[in-house]
Amino acid sequence: MPTTESVSPPIPEKLFDAVVIKDMGVSYGSQEILKDVTTSIPMKKLTVIIGPNGAGKSTLVLAIIGAVPHTGTIEFPNTNPILSYIPQRLDFDRHLPMTVEEFMALGRTVWPMWLKCPKKLREQFLHYLGLVKARTLLKRPLGSLSGGETQRVFLARALMDKPDMLVLDEPEAGVDVYGEKLLCEILDTFKKDFTIVMVSHDLAAAKTHGDWIIGLNRTVICCGPPDNIFQKDVITSTFGLDLAALGVEEGPAGKTH
Repeated sequence: MPTTESVSPPIPEKLFDAVVIKDMGVSYGSQEILKDVTTSIPMKKLTVIIGPNGAGKSTLVLAIIGAVPHTGTIEFPNTNPILSYIPQRLDFDRHLPMTVEEFMALGRTVWPMWLKCPKKLREQFLHYLGLVKARTLLKRPLGSLSGGETQRVFLARALMDKPDMLVLDEPEAGVDVYGEKLLCEILDTFKKDFTIVMVSHDLAAAKTHGDWIIGLNRTVICCGPPDNIFQKDVITSTFGLDLAALGVEEGPAGKTH
């Protein structure tokens, strides 16, 4: 008796997208910041948004998290995700008498800060700080941290929300080379758990650590995997100048939209 093999139906392409953006635009008064932005962000990958200063990169991620009004559509096809956002800079008084432990507790507990932190809560903080290689910072004053240490503490605090998507706006700003490398390596370990979207001005880090690249200059100039994007002609069209000196290779564009 002949047998027939069961064939699974193809998985709809949209199931691989965490975000789908169509014809999106943002204006501040009469100034048009973004226009006709159409792109997608793949699920459980590290997407890096690159582009020149003034390209609208920060505005794009603010639109994604719902912080600025926009035209067009931004859709999350598969879920109503929990979003955690880490801004480029979080201004705070560095003389504020607050430890990392107390910062981690903000908005999480009614524990009075003048009392000793409960053991169970402290263990939770140490767990998340451990994920970002920052366990030793628990008792440090927040204002005494370096740029890289501060970003890792902010990242640990964001992870406590158990996000479906983590959005970072130039996390390497104000961070030394070692701190930037460590941060990127840490982010690599989280890609299997949730979607990561990162604005970056560091093309070398984007090429090394990004799974998907969006080249933005008020609209989407290119998008695709790093090997397709980091060609001289594609980068030149994105930034409007020749960046071959940064190690961008000659070759076919191979870009996808």
